[in-house]
Amino acid sequence: MPARRSSIASLCLLAALVVSMTGASPTPARAEGHTRERQVERIEAHVSEGLRANRVPGAALAVVDHGGDVHLRGFGVTGRGDAVTPDTPFVIGSVSKSMTALAVLQLVEDGLVGLDDPIAHHLDGFEVRPSAWAQLITVRRLLEQTSGLPPLAGGPATTWMLDVPIAEAARYVNGTELVSEPGTMWQYTNANYVLLGALIEEVTGRPYADHLRKRLFGPLGMTRTTARLEAARALGLADGHRYILGVPVANLSYHEGLVPSGLVVSTAHDLGRYLQALLQGGELHGTRVLSAAGVDALFAPAAAATLGPWAKQPDASYGFGWFVGGTPFGPAPVVFHPGATPDFGATAALDPSEDSALILLVNVGPRVAVPGAAGDIDRIGAGAVSLLTGSEPMTAGSVIDAYRIATPVMVLVTLLALALAVRRPVPARRTRQLTTIAVTCAGLVLLALPTLGLGWRQNWLWAPDLTGFAGLAGSAFTVSGARGLLALRRQPRVTDAPTSTPTRPISPDARPLLRPGRG
Repeated sequence: MPARRSSIASLCLLAALVVSMTGASPTPARAEGHTRERQVERIEAHVSEGLRANRVPGAALAVVDHGGDVHLRGFGVTGRGDAVTPDTPFVIGSVSKSMTALAVLQLVEDGLVGLDDPIAHHLDGFEVRPSAWAQLITVRRLLEQTSGLPPLAGGPATTWMLDVPIAEAARYVNGTELVSEPGTMWQYTNANYVLLGALIEEVTGRPYADHLRKRLFGPLGMTRTTARLEAARALGLADGHRYILGVPVANLSYHEGLVPSGLVVSTAHDLGRYLQALLQGGELHGTRVLSAAGVDALFAPAAAATLGPWAKQPDASYGFGWFVGGTPFGPAPVVFHPGATPDFGATAALDPSEDSALILLVNVGPRVAVPGAAGDIDRIGAGAVSLLTGSEPMTAGSVIDAYRIATPVMVLVTLLALALAVRRPVPARRTRQLTTIAVTCAGLVLLALPTLGLGWRQNWLWAPDLTGFAGLAGSAFTVSGARGLLALRRQPRVTDAPTSTPTRPISPDARPLLRPGRG
């Protein structure tokens, strides 16, 4: 009996040992899964705080993790009171350029286009100044943004001022004077990708929207992605917003000619599938939209590029429709692209070394011109990408905090300008003469500010509050100064009177003292 008990005890001890070795601590897969879950939680918390601090109405997030799973989340509202879901369509801004680039590489792989074909060989009538450089603008140089076209090439058709079809928008680029010889300098401009959109239509004989639906959206199951505004509205397009004195106000800026450069509409769910396909070398669930070599070409750094104030370090390269590398999110070699329209923003990023990716969509324009607010909205997405790659987000400011300072200043300056404009001019002393001149100069400066760079109409589109302030306060200051200067001109000139010795009045009773005369 004792021997039997000893055997049973030994078996129990062995069983306990086996259980402790196999079940007491988490398996590597479970530990990795826990780490991924914690990473997604931190990303969601960062996004939630950024949206709250900046009063962003709504957003949608997709995180593609190392195992290929996609985590989806909606935040806030569309602008009409409906909750945002991962299937809510947003305008994705310049993330659209990556899709245009992929579609062009499909044509290259089909043998219909060569990367080193001059664009003039495919678009009849294409011309630039100097004319000798027109043949140097190739498909490759358009893709990598080294065509030499300036940022505002195309004028109203590529700067949100004129709603025309893609082919017509491309014709507005004709006659542009290049800022550099093609292939020598990186210069970001929407016109490059408008020309590529026109190339797609010319070569395929199909509208851009139809071609992308057939060759990209349909094969990847992106059923709620479109390049047509009517279709986007039918799918429930979220309201876009612009900040006006810190309050997001609904607005939509959508011009057909800019679609290849920045106006594709998609959802977090669909873009998660798109990023999955890119991470997997151009294939998703057995459907291939581009060869692995083609994806490598998209991500290959081609030209040194610069970034905005949202980046940790403003250095990167540009491939075909993607920024590549640099250190905007930390040391990870990330492939990424921000997107911005006057009313929507987006951040897309892939970390090929870790098979992870992220897309964040927001329904407010991120290019806030108020001093102190530059890059604050973009930093929400940038911080999420930093967390995805194991880095810490950079300290982010708040658009609302910037407006708390800027709004009272704009209101007080405007009220002062209006008060001076309606005030009756007073006789001028020397100090008031100088004040009148200063007020006039201040008004002229305010009126001139919106004419710099983009011009009045563009500045009104992107920053209506600042542009309205400059117009109203500038006009009032100018009127006040003009009235003061006119009063100065009409005022009689004051001359110095000659000095004289005062005389004593003569009394009526006074008699002249006559000197005695002769005779």
